[in-house]
Amino acid sequence: MIKKKSKIQELIGRQISQEVIDNGIISYNVTEADKDKDKMAFHGPYRFDLTEPGTYEATFYYFGRNFSPDYGGGNPMLFHFDILLKENVDHHIRHFGNSGEEIDSEKRENTGYQKVITKGKKHLYYKDFLKNADESPFGRSSKMRFFYSGIGEFEFRAYIPIDPTAAFMDTVHALEQSQIYFFKVVITRIYDVEIPEAI
Repeated sequence: MIKKKSKIQELIGRQISQEVIDNGIISYNVTEADKDKDKMAFHGPYRFDLTEPGTYEATFYYFGRNFSPDYGGGNPMLFHFDILLKENVDHHIRHFGNSGEEIDSEKRENTGYQKVITKGKKHLYYKDFLKNADESPFGRSSKMRFFYSGIGEFEFRAYIPIDPTAAFMDTVHALEQSQIYFFKVVITRIYDVEIPEAI
């Protein structure tokens, strides 16, 4: 993570938020030698504090630097954002005796497992990182809405394509001359607006 004020300003410009300078950003580098390594740029935070069931929005903030409109590699997919919900599930195995009768339910074996559900996913392409006059002092943003039922924990991830291998190599080639930086994820509650019926 990059935290020095002068270094951050040198890399991503001087019109940035003090929060970025204070908290730093994650600089994402990848080479061909990294093909068998963990390709997560950001992994977390696990959220246990969503207040109540309802609709929420996750905003991912990132920076792209030195991406050229004259890039000769087309518009490859370079980066992923996703939201995962993890739920612990109790699973009871039913057992039957020699006579074919089911064994008492209290004696069943409980084998819990974790169910993982993708609640949202976005792909970023080369053109998503080109110079953007609308970039905020926090970087660029990508938003995803998701519903929380009140059960489970959420994980927010930023990473490069893993499969197919060609997608990974596209990212390697693109980052030879450019750079991706990741800043933060912000979670906000979305309240539905109720419109009264006409009389």
